Amino acid sequence: MGDLLGDLDLEFFDERLSSYEADRLMDEAGLSFQEKKEKRDAYAACVILQRFFDKV
Repeated sequence: MGDLLGDLDLEFFDERLSSYEADRLMDEAGLSFQEKKEKRDAYAACVILQRFFDKV
């Protein structure tokens, strides 16, 4: 796999509970059920990215 990615460094990151935290954030933001349904993955991705930035 190293040949495929060249000299890129890989960073593995735990994404457990990101959807749960995303749901909590959307509840706090007052999003409707439909909005939550549409935006859950995007919010969870933001949670994962924020955790990564907080770590480095």
